[in-house]
Amino acid sequence: MIDYVKAEVYGCSPVDWTNISHLEFKGSHSTRTGLIDHKKIANYFNLKFIIYDSGRMYIAGSLHKYYNFLQNISAPNQHNNKQREKGFNGNQFSYTQLSFVLNDLRSKFKIDLNQSILRNIEFGLNISHHFDTEKILENLMLHKGREFNKPLSVSFREATHSQHWIKCYNKSLQYGMKDNLLRFEIKYKKMKQINYLGIIYLSDLKNRNLLKKVKRELLKRWNEILFYDYTITENQLNENEKLLIMNFKNPLFWKGIKSNHLDRPKKRYYELESKYSEQLKEKLHHLINENWETLNKRCVTFDRFFKEESNNCVIIDHSTIGSTLTHQIIKENQYNLNTLNNIKITRYGI
Repeated sequence: MIDYVKAEVYGCSPVDWTNISHLEFKGSHSTRTGLIDHKKIANYFNLKFIIYDSGRMYIAGSLHKYYNFLQNISAPNQHNNKQREKGFNGNQFSYTQLSFVLNDLRSKFKIDLNQSILRNIEFGLNISHHFDTEKILENLMLHKGREFNKPLSVSFREATHSQHWIKCYNKSLQYGMKDNLLRFEIKYKKMKQINYLGIIYLSDLKNRNLLKKVKRELLKRWNEILFYDYTITENQLNENEKLLIMNFKNPLFWKGIKSNHLDRPKKRYYELESKYSEQLKEKLHHLINENWETLNKRCVTFDRFFKEESNNCVIIDHSTIGSTLTHQIIKENQYNLNTLNNIKITRYGI
């Protein structure tokens, strides 16, 4: 649900933080220029605690990774401390776990959640599926006219806008996991769009009604992606359709069309997709919706000492995990996929 955040912290003072024994603050300066960096930073379980000389205080990092650090959960391919220090966010992160992390920050570091202002944030989901994640990434064409870039070092794609980025990862490949796992997320560099939803403070991340708006935002952004469905059975196409498909699966073709001329080729593509494909994008849309609802309704935790108000919890006492989901969530996702294969799905427009 929530991964990286950066928040301007209120409710505590620099002295409060410097007096915490497990926060070791360090400053820096350039040996070449002699310039001093006017801030001190302490790293704690992949979170950064930042104090500026002006007295401003920030916390930044992955809440998902922080939770896994607290619970001693690591990825299957993290075999030593150096690898585990990079953190792990390839499993599921529920509303209950998010609330646990926020409460931990409040009690351990004296952060006032109601006053601390979000400055950057990432919303997303790890989606378990039985398609080919790499092919999904390869066939992301455009988002709102922006091409999906392919970094060389990591198996993911991103489309960048001035206020937000759309990002898709192959989490299975990143963490050596067996299940097919696609992460879809929105990274907000500026907060105007999120503030418009009513999310301003850290405490707002515990508001279920506001999180429903985030789910709608995720689904909206997914629907806006121009995606070539690689399940289209091209051997069933006639010669004219094959020529069209050669263009439709080329991102340069779409990028070369002016925005006010996109309607006709999109309409023709959707006709072919509807007739010859497995409707992959719509199935993933459904899984995004179902996963979000599942993570907001159930307590999914790996800590046997973790206490949850609800009795509807799945408790697994493991120090490490080899898969991304609890058996309950896997079972539900499998049911959803099987159901989708046997029903007519209503198209969501782009």
